[in-house]
Amino acid sequence: MRIATALDRDGHAHIIGACLRCGARGSFVDNTHSGGVAYPINTEHGIVIAPGKNRSTFEDLIIHPGSDVVMPGFRIPNWGILIDTVKKAAVKIPELPYLGWDIAVTEDGVEIIEGNWAHSVVGIQSDQIGKRQLVDQVLFGKSSSEK
Repeated sequence: MRIATALDRDGHAHIIGACLRCGARGSFVDNTHSGGVAYPINTEHGIVIAPGKNRSTFEDLIIHPGSDVVMPGFRIPNWGILIDTVKKAAVKIPELPYLGWDIAVTEDGVEIIEGNWAHSVVGIQSDQIGKRQLVDQVLFGKSSSEK
């Protein structure tokens, strides 16, 4: 899973976007440029909301290639725990106010794999909702149209 966070001026963490990153048949990695698939997630409810994409075929992938699971509507387990964990981690690194977190969901909860300061935003924008205005609002307390 990739979840982007941003810290506001008061040091509170906000979720900017999320995607479920999956490997696919014949791929051992979840990177979309290496055969993996990114599925957009509704960040409030932790549900896959649309078909996934990879950078090889650019086709809509409703059914996950490799597992044959229909992905739209899939609910991410332990979503509340995941969001709490990411927000707690984000506030511990105030020097990096915008991060993309790679998270593994386990039977017992979640595990942070890494935080990326220069992560790809392609996956978190797979919901086709631009994130610039939200990032500007959280980080700078202003809209994108303000100078």
